[in-house]
Amino acid sequence: MLILAFDCSSPAGSVAVLEGPLVLARESLDPAQRSAKTLAPAIERSLRVAGREPREVQLIATTVGPGSFTGLRVGVTMAKTLAYALDCDLVGLNTLDVLAAQFSQAKVLGETGIIHAVLDAQRKELFAGRYQSSERAAEPPRRLDKGQTILTGDSWLESLQKGDVVTGSGLIRWKDQLPAD
Repeated sequence: MLILAFDCSSPAGSVAVLEGPLVLARESLDPAQRSAKTLAPAIERSLRVAGREPREVQLIATTVGPGSFTGLRVGVTMAKTLAYALDCDLVGLNTLDVLAAQFSQAKVLGETGIIHAVLDAQRKELFAGRYQSSERAAEPPRRLDKGQTILTGDSWLESLQKGDVVTGSGLIRWKDQLPAD
């Protein structure tokens, strides 16, 4: 199945073309420019690098939040438009779930197997998800907290335990306060 996937939830968005689990092409969006300007050309380039035509796409996957309100609107609108034009399936994915799954697949896990995925929610707050990695490579990590979690940066930092790993653009603002272990 040919999948076109993209994420516009943060300034550093991305596009990927996959054949099942195999990544055929990927491109990061320029964070200095708006995703509305860079998304369509990045999709076109990624399909070309993959050697595929838009009509071959069978599934479009995009993140639906949390994240940048404007970026998410751009991504979801592009996904819906392409799915309609190409007559293919469409799926929306939680941004934090995607971050945790990518990190889990990279096999860079701490002692606890706990992954914290965080995005900047502004006002010194974070969108946060806490996940337990799976023993099986093909299985995504299991979310431990239910629903949408917005925490102050300080309360999130207090929730970290030795051996936990963290990922996501929310770290940029809080990196200097992270515990060394």
